[in-house]
Amino acid sequence: MPAGTALERRLTVTLPRDLTGTRFVVVRTDPGLQVDEGRGEGNNSTAAPEPIELLINDLVVDRVTAPATAAFGDAVDVEWVVRNAGGSPATGPWRDALRFVPGNGAGGVTVGTVPAPVDIPIAPGEAYTNRLRVTLPLAGRNAPGPHRFEVTTDAAAQVVEAREDNNGGVSGTVDVSAPPPPDLVVVGVTLPDPAPAGQPLTVTWTVRNDGSTRAVGPWVEALALAARTDGADARGFARLTFPEGLEPGASVTRSHRVILPAVEAGPRHLVVAVDADDQVDEGGDPANNVALSVAPSTVTAADLSVTAFTVTAGRLGEPATLRWTVVNAGNGPAAAAWTDRVQMEGPTGPLVLVNSVRSGNEPLTPGARYDREAVVDLPLRGDLPAGAYVFAAIADIQLYAEDVALLE
Repeated sequence: MPAGTALERRLTVTLPRDLTGTRFVVVRTDPGLQVDEGRGEGNNSTAAPEPIELLINDLVVDRVTAPATAAFGDAVDVEWVVRNAGGSPATGPWRDALRFVPGNGAGGVTVGTVPAPVDIPIAPGEAYTNRLRVTLPLAGRNAPGPHRFEVTTDAAAQVVEAREDNNGGVSGTVDVSAPPPPDLVVVGVTLPDPAPAGQPLTVTWTVRNDGSTRAVGPWVEALALAARTDGADARGFARLTFPEGLEPGASVTRSHRVILPAVEAGPRHLVVAVDADDQVDEGGDPANNVALSVAPSTVTAADLSVTAFTVTAGRLGEPATLRWTVVNAGNGPAAAAWTDRVQMEGPTGPLVLVNSVRSGNEPLTPGARYDREAVVDLPLRGDLPAGAYVFAAIADIQLYAEDVALLE
């Protein structure tokens, strides 16, 4: 730049969001001292002769109004006033959030968010009033006592403001009481008779709220089978979760398809327990949460058992005759097709000798039996030494548990 000349510069800048009030614009040339000016460095800065006033909006919550008393489950009206305490219009959009908080400040829950109910921008000094009707949460074990409502305007920080730490407001204390509790009762439990195990069947029961307050879900209803009339030996087989609540005096009848376990064969009562995990804070007699079907139903199931098994064998590599008998020792027919298996235990695991499929076209009724015979060549391999082997006959290899006969 030649001596005695001048340059004029123009620059558009974005001012910091937290910079407000009366300010001077100061310009400094060669701030990095890249040009050696000797003793002339002292005149590298100058300020504008007149200050400028930096203005920015600032949303504040002036007051929050709520009832002084209420009960959990009540619908209450909350009102609050938001004002633009800044020096410039507040442009949006934005939303206000309302929280319901215990008096000790621990926890709390957001009960609603609502938009600013006026046209924007909002000029400096202007305010708006927002309102929201909310139902106080009637959850399982809300403790009664002092609570409050907390409002946060511009809850998602969508508006650039002078300050973000003054966007909240708090109501006065709301003394919240616990209403009379709900009382869930189970009645009308039914189980078909007979009730074939392993097959889908429909069971029904009715849940009623005998209390004075809505029962708020979710809760679990558990199903079990019991041989005793008092249900003391009940063994569960299904758990169902129901998210909906139940009003005082209302009832709902459940009808569900279930599959009963075969191990429960015999006379059984269906046992239904409502609120099985104790999720609902109830009154009344806890015993009415459980009910049994009035009369026992016969749960029927097949029980295939190998009652006889012989192996006529000579040497490895030669034919062996396998004979076995299967009896249905259960109280229900075995209707599906299944496969019997005979195997011998080798040094590295079982060796399958034969798989015998029985068709399900002719169910095997309780007490009925069938005989099977197969001639197979015993395996001759280098890892099978001569000696004694264990042979096993297994009925229904896909589902067997105890349907096994062993020979050595």
